Amino acid sequence: MNRYKEIQFKGDFRSYQQRVLDNVDKYLADGKVNIVATPGSGKNILGLELIRKLGEPCLILSPTKDSRDRWGKCLKEHFLEEESQFEELFSTDLHSPKLINCITYEALSMAMERTKAKTDGEISYFDIDFLRVLRRQGITTLCMEEPHHLGNDKQKALEKFLECLGEKVTRICLTAVPPYDLDRTEWSRYYSICGEIDEEIFAPELVAQGSLCPHQDYVYFNYPTAEEMQVIQEHQDFVKKVLKEVGSLKCIQEIAEFINSWHPRYDWYKRWEKQFPSELEALLVLLQYWGKLPNRTPLREQFKLKTLPQPNMVYFQRALQFLVGEVSQFKNFHNISMIRTVLEKHQLYNDKKVTLSLPEETRKNVTFSVGKLKSIGDITCHEYRNLGQDLRMMILTDFNRGSKENLSKIGTDEPYEDISVVSIFETLRRLDDTMNIAVLSGSFIILPKEFVSQGTMVNLEPFEGTRYAKVEVYGTPREGMDLVRELLREGRLQVLIGTNALLEEGWDEPCMNTLILANSVEPFAASNQMRGLVIKSNPQNPDKTANIWHLVTLEPQELTQESLRKSSVAAGKEEEEFLLGCDYSIVKRRLGTFMTPDYETGNIENGIERLSLIQPPFDEKSVAKKNKGMLELAGNRSKMSKAWKKQLMEAPFQVIEDTAWSIVPCMPVFRYMRKRAVKKIRDYWLQKFAGAIACLVMVIGIVVICTVSKLIGFCIILLDIIFGVLPIVDSIINPFWSKQIRPANWQFLQQLSKSGSLGVLETLADNVRRTLVECGFIASDSSVVVEKVGDTINWVRVRLQNATRHDQNIFNKAIGELLAPIENPRYKLVPKEANPMEKIEYALACPSIIGQKERTAKILEKYLAENLDFIEIVETNRLGGMVFEKYHKYHASMYSAEVQRKAGYLGTDTKYIIVKETNTQLLEDKEQK
Repeated sequence: MNRYKEIQFKGDFRSYQQRVLDNVDKYLADGKVNIVATPGSGKNILGLELIRKLGEPCLILSPTKDSRDRWGKCLKEHFLEEESQFEELFSTDLHSPKLINCITYEALSMAMERTKAKTDGEISYFDIDFLRVLRRQGITTLCMEEPHHLGNDKQKALEKFLECLGEKVTRICLTAVPPYDLDRTEWSRYYSICGEIDEEIFAPELVAQGSLCPHQDYVYFNYPTAEEMQVIQEHQDFVKKVLKEVGSLKCIQEIAEFINSWHPRYDWYKRWEKQFPSELEALLVLLQYWGKLPNRTPLREQFKLKTLPQPNMVYFQRALQFLVGEVSQFKNFHNISMIRTVLEKHQLYNDKKVTLSLPEETRKNVTFSVGKLKSIGDITCHEYRNLGQDLRMMILTDFNRGSKENLSKIGTDEPYEDISVVSIFETLRRLDDTMNIAVLSGSFIILPKEFVSQGTMVNLEPFEGTRYAKVEVYGTPREGMDLVRELLREGRLQVLIGTNALLEEGWDEPCMNTLILANSVEPFAASNQMRGLVIKSNPQNPDKTANIWHLVTLEPQELTQESLRKSSVAAGKEEEEFLLGCDYSIVKRRLGTFMTPDYETGNIENGIERLSLIQPPFDEKSVAKKNKGMLELAGNRSKMSKAWKKQLMEAPFQVIEDTAWSIVPCMPVFRYMRKRAVKKIRDYWLQKFAGAIACLVMVIGIVVICTVSKLIGFCIILLDIIFGVLPIVDSIINPFWSKQIRPANWQFLQQLSKSGSLGVLETLADNVRRTLVECGFIASDSSVVVEKVGDTINWVRVRLQNATRHDQNIFNKAIGELLAPIENPRYKLVPKEANPMEKIEYALACPSIIGQKERTAKILEKYLAENLDFIEIVETNRLGGMVFEKYHKYHASMYSAEVQRKAGYLGTDTKYIIVKETNTQLLEDKEQK
């Protein structure tokens, strides 16, 4: 008997849940379903419905005991009619397995290692054959919740477990936080466990459905304190002293002479200009700082720099890295190693990197600047004035620091010298004692003493001169959390201050409507969970809105808008810290992953650019103006709510991924292909011209025969046939040429010769799309759009239009592999009839989804032959080891330091944007496809 018939969802699925369920058969082609869903999207309901549809005994793996218990609660409340069914169908103990079983990753790890439980409430499986129990129970469905944010031991245990299960088990992967901000190794592990992302449910979809409330991000700036500024200034003076020592080296004079004698006519100079434009510009800035650069130099004129940017640490570090780094073109200069020696002596060169930024300890002091206490006070007082007793604010910080020294300052006027739950609490209490504030940490609780009574279960230690007390609740930590939660629900508290540990303790209270992130949390996973604490909708308050505040301590910079833009062109993490401080770079990466309305346009998208108030300059006067503007915007919650409704309610919509790709490394092949297209057009017109001349000569020969001399006329015609007509006929008969003069191909050649690299990439991308369609990987009604980003051709957006999220994921991954440095693909795209030992730079990697089988690779080859027959697909093992190494090495070297700094391994910059559909039926049809 199929007992899943007893399990039926009692409600109506949300549109995005139904979309996943309708397409699950397509997603299961590889035996895995991988769903990314924002917190609050109902992952438990979706997971249980997927399990029910598969109809097989299942094992669910959860990160914590709380999340494990939520699966059972969800099954009981939303799928079962009677309480007795739950006991028969669901188990959290595999000593007595049922139809649906749920354990934690910790329990799995102990079961694989046959060890006893180390934590309270966890069940050990050292006394049973774990895998044998699963096989006997017939478990062939595995549902994994957040399977990639585990410790090393748990991760290894999970991978070992999956290897033992084999391919017969269907995997359901549900996550709110894929490893967007982690390195490539983590992505590889994620894909090996979960498979490709099949569907992603974005925050705007949840806001439209009412699962999340309208919300907005705000940034509040402060400068370091006088003491912190002194430490920063001392470091900057130290770096300038080291730079002076480097500038006095003999090799620097030789480098200056070399740069001053720059001649753009030579090919290798041109190659430098194309590969290292930002590095050469930085070198000019550094040489000018040393006083070794004349007013006019050929290189400066080549870059059209009337005035060089103002010198700063960004340019200094980039220039020094160019001189001594891995891609250094100055290795043969006399005593060039002395630069590295000087930098190493002063500990400014480590792990093959020049590092002029603040030392780690100083950076921490800036990140936890005491100046943030004033920012927290300004924000809290402003929000309290706007919302009054309706304010439910949560302030999260990294540290507890509840020492006797900190606690003893409560009720006094003594200043605080750090950021902690206690210093934040006392700062707010001193500013406005009418607010009711609570502190909730692992070691103590602070509450207004009138809210709690002394008793057998509660102990109070009042703070003298205040209306607050330190509260100790006997029993489990959960009881203290429940006490604070109840006070918030009743409206008796306005502000709750806690540490990041609240996330691990399972805090979930939808009445919260304001969040201040007074911490240094950077990873997407953690910051996404923190936002989830306040953006969930509240059934008791349908009009709820939420403000999320990010705090940034700036490091003073004398930068105009233009110099900041130039400095940021290729700025990575370290260089961005020079510009505005490490705090700013952390917040920028946070905001790059979340979608909210643009301050000005109202368009819902990700990226810090949507916070339009954040523009240079960043001097104290401008920062004060920015902060005032942020407070004014945050006070108008109704306007923010209307922006969400306008974007989401007027018409059906889709969220699409709009990805910009760096094509710097692939520019040689694009230029080569365009050159071939132009040559074919030129040859074509020369052939036409030659044909016209041949016809004219033939006419002349006939006229001579008729009027002058038959012998001379026949000779003219004979020579015309030999030298003119026969080559033309031969070229027409020749299959290679005849294939190139078809009308469709002729039209492509014309377009390609005009559009240049953009046209080449668009043609390549469209060939990939057509191949994916023919192979059945994506739907056929999609189309490719390629457009440049900014003023240069180095960055372009490649977008798959009219496609589902699943199809976009497949296409984007294929394009990413096509444009990425060559690793070890089965097939490569190389120049046809070219000597690979000479033309080694002209190579691209064939996307893995296409290159996994010879049949699918042949389909791509067929499309390339129609309009890009300059390149062919070659199997890697046919190239030979030496040739492959040259392809790999040269192509990877084209991935210049500039690209690596800006966007990492793939060289991408992703925007998520809303695309509206005016026809509801059209949108539904697309989702079904």
